[in-house]
Amino acid sequence: MLDSKIAQPDRKQFTAIRNTQEWRNPFIVLNSDGTLSITAQGTYRSKVDAKELEDLLSKLPVTAWPFGRVISIQPSSMRSPDQERFAEEDRLIKRAWSIVRDVVRDLKVEMNVWPSA
Repeated sequence: MLDSKIAQPDRKQFTAIRNTQEWRNPFIVLNSDGTLSITAQGTYRSKVDAKELEDLLSKLPVTAWPFGRVISIQPSSMRSPDQERFAEEDRLIKRAWSIVRDVVRDLKVEMNVWPSA
């Protein structure tokens, strides 16, 4: 559960942001292997299982949420050219997306989806 002191999203503060350097809330990259890479409050965690997301977000201090209850998520553009491996990556990504959607819904957090690079 997120700290109740975290405000609702303030769209005026973040809708014009177009690069990750300006984004100050948690930022998640959905990797092609179904893991997540998370940047929050200047720290970076790589290869986190999607099942760990709720615990990680819940442990962040209020100061990690200057835009309110909103995260950004971006699917990785790195995909295998091999057809069989691509299909497996697709399955893993869909599984991770499903978990992320459930977590943000349960935590009452808005998801700001960025296009893959």
